[in-house]
Amino acid sequence: MPTTADNYHHKLPKLGSNNYQEWAVEVQNWLVAKRLWDIVEDPSDRPTEQKAVSDWDVLNAYAKAIILKAVDREQLQHVISLSTAKEQ
Repeated sequence: MPTTADNYHHKLPKLGSNNYQEWAVEVQNWLVAKRLWDIVEDPSDRPTEQKAVSDWDVLNAYAKAIILKAVDREQLQHVISLSTAKEQ
């Protein structure tokens, strides 16, 4: 499982108003490398057993944190209130 000690945001470009394509590719690749892309790609796969749900929620929060750290402040208003990494 990823740790908070990872320097994930230093490796990613910030999403601005003109760089979505580059940003999306780099963020997706980083999430794949961190084994978080499945959480983003299909949130309907959220498990039902309590322990698994808790683990999924932690991974979803970590994926959201990576995405939010890679969004420019001016763009943050568009994604800040979304509840899953997929929505962001």
